[in-house]
Amino acid sequence: MCQSNRPVALIVEDRPEVARIWRRYLEPLEMEIRWAETLADAKAQSRKLPPPDLILLDLRLADSKDEETLKSIKELTELNPSCAVLVLSGYVTSEITKLAIEQGAHQVIAKLSVQRADDLWNFIKTFLDKAPQSVQARMARTATLIEKLSKLPIM
Repeated sequence: MCQSNRPVALIVEDRPEVARIWRRYLEPLEMEIRWAETLADAKAQSRKLPPPDLILLDLRLADSKDEETLKSIKELTELNPSCAVLVLSGYVTSEITKLAIEQGAHQVIAKLSVQRADDLWNFIKTFLDKAPQSVQARMARTATLIEKLSKLPIM
């Protein structure tokens, strides 16, 4: 059962081994972590209460690719418009980045360029700074964990 005082992260990733890596990095942040393998599942997960505060979104899924995935960002954040969306993909181009930002993503990171978790944690820090006070209060305990985790290598 979900504890309403915990922020919610939704990992949208079709490869279980990659989803496990992102989950491993988010677990110490004491977030409720959900996982969706397909865009259809992500849409269903995003409608659960409480809605996600943070979405890690892969571009290429079994049922959706690139533009179609990006055009779903507004639907994924419909119940929580202040939800932070981080697009993580192995297929990043300037066109994809531009479209992602236009559709509501906050940042795009190429998976292959992430040698350490620094990019992810810098994004989460920015998210914390800009998040509504209710989310900031729920995540206040995580600041020191983020600092510690930013030094860990991705496995």
